Amino acid sequence: MVTKTSITASYKGALVEYDGPQLGYFVSSRDYKMLAVAVDRDDMDYAMFAVEVSDALFDRYLLGKTDLASLFRTAPKTRLYFLDFLTLHDNKIKLWKADLQDLGNDDFYPLPGLFSTTHTSNFSQINEVGLETERFYIDGKWDARDFAQFSGKLADTYSLVRISSKLSSAADLEDRDLLVSLIEDRRWQGGGSYGGFYASTKEKTRHDYPLNVIGIEYHSPGYIDMRGHAETLNEVIASILMYLDNRRKFDEEYRGLHKLLQREGLLSADKSRAFSSEETRSYAVKRCISLADNLGLPNTEKLSAMCASAPVFVKVILSFFRRVKALSLFYVEGRVRSDEPPISIRFDSDQ
Repeated sequence: MVTKTSITASYKGALVEYDGPQLGYFVSSRDYKMLAVAVDRDDMDYAMFAVEVSDALFDRYLLGKTDLASLFRTAPKTRLYFLDFLTLHDNKIKLWKADLQDLGNDDFYPLPGLFSTTHTSNFSQINEVGLETERFYIDGKWDARDFAQFSGKLADTYSLVRISSKLSSAADLEDRDLLVSLIEDRRWQGGGSYGGFYASTKEKTRHDYPLNVIGIEYHSPGYIDMRGHAETLNEVIASILMYLDNRRKFDEEYRGLHKLLQREGLLSADKSRAFSSEETRSYAVKRCISLADNLGLPNTEKLSAMCASAPVFVKVILSFFRRVKALSLFYVEGRVRSDEPPISIRFDSDQ
């Protein structure tokens, strides 16, 4: 027996389809990703058994590190629902709670051994909701290294903004643990730690809302088209423009925090080292949160609380600042614009 709920879901597409969706991909009104398998129920015309999953578990499923059955079997009972696919209207559908008898019925659960490799549709092809293409207009001389540096710094910044945005109070425990591990798994003694950290954040967003180069026009003037999560892209551009409007203030804040780490002997120290006093720690963290907030990095206080080491938190924020500044230099040099193409001036031969 099922019970009506106030929860709904948005249909995104079929991951497995044979005469209709056998495995559907939804997003619930509680903002969880949801997978639903076709089942037989006498009280529904096209019944599907659905489970809400965290981003971390969904990533593991897409990477082939867990099968479909485990997502259903290990989920809290409060995340298991039924839906009637034929009641879908304007891509919205109502969800129904199952009783304990239904939840104990093995016939509703997927068989073990069904992994994402069984999909008949590519997830990236249907995961287009919330994506947009941002055109960066370019001018001047560009070589391969310039393109790589611009797209690389943009991807680094995008991935940290995207992950930080997940640190809301509604974030799942699995997601918070995953984000903590991205920071805590590194020693933070030099460039390798920073490179590894941003490589991991980009890998994380690759299965969420990846940032991709989808078009380049090399001529001057030309453009670079980047496709990614709309809100995150807007936040990254806002960070760049915010820095450009307050460059002197931001540079002073950065230099002050960098010198503080240097005086404390923490620039190349590993993550086990701490500030020399609680007063210094509190001062550094407070200034760092202010710097990050002013640059538009989401949830910086929550990010600070998740870092076991205060110096590591400061290093993460300073690395974010350096990437925003590196991107802004392309704007300062007149080689990139986000709003409109640069004016191309050509002179006739007789002028």
